[in-house]
Amino acid sequence: MAWELAGYAVAFLCLTAAAAIALAVVALLRSLDRWNAAVSRLDREAETALRQWRRLGREAAESAAKVGALLQGLEALAEGGRALGEAARHAARTAADAAHMWSGRIAQHMSEAAERQRRHIGEAIDWSETLWSLWQYARRRGSGAPNPPPGQKDECGRQ
Repeated sequence: MAWELAGYAVAFLCLTAAAAIALAVVALLRSLDRWNAAVSRLDREAETALRQWRRLGREAAESAAKVGALLQGLEALAEGGRALGEAARHAARTAADAAHMWSGRIAQHMSEAAERQRRHIGEAIDWSETLWSLWQYARRRGSGAPNPPPGQKDECGRQ
């Protein structure tokens, strides 16, 4: 009977060990399922994050391309502004040169006209003196009375 009891005890211990192993395996399987679920969830989240990063990368590349195009446009605009400023400076310089040239020509023309006027006035005075002298000469010859020179008064107070 002792052998029987020992056999039963060994069988009981084996069954207990098998039950403990089975429970440990079940607990390990549950843990593995939880780990599997967590890994699957992390894998889905990583895939979602990776898709978002890829989309963000594409958007960043598109934005960089648009910024590059904008910078090229701004560079062209700056070139146009520089060219416009250069043209305005050239036009102002040309206008100043033309005004200076016309001012010189007008001053020269005015001085020539003033000189001509002086000559004409001088000639007119010369002619008037010549005519006055001739008129006085003709009067003296015709009346025989002396006439005073221009600027002097005669005995009646006439010039």
